[in-house]
Amino acid sequence: MAAKLISDLFKEVEKTTGRKAKVAKLQSFEQNETFMTILQAAFDARVVWELPDSDPPYVEPEDMMDNTGGLYQEARKLYIFTKNSRSANIHSIKRERLFIEMLESIHPNEAELLLSIKNKKVPYKGITKKLVDEAFPGRFQ
Repeated sequence: MAAKLISDLFKEVEKTTGRKAKVAKLQSFEQNETFMTILQAAFDARVVWELPDSDPPYVEPEDMMDNTGGLYQEARKLYIFTKNSRSANIHSIKRERLFIEMLESIHPNEAELLLSIKNKKVPYKGITKKLVDEAFPGRFQ
């Protein structure tokens, strides 16, 4: 069985009713490194995105039915788009081009999630910084 999309995991949390149940659902994904990376990118103030505020123009791929591994594979490259010593020498135009290429290589639902976390939000109701801090105290600043 193929892994679920990261966006599907967020949808599971969104559909969960009750605060304690949402916290438990978030905690159930703690061993998923990509899920936790996305939470950190969205809610940790230490992660500063080096991309324009507006969404870049990109073309959604037409055939992405089987690409559940896309964001799992691409998440390790997110450092390229944030302020850190490893990405300091990447020209902004190259950084933006690489971001567009990433968006075009992953499932459209994952691309929507990535665009949202770039703006420090998640596109799912009820998943807030407060909820994430409750689930993972002290993990994200």
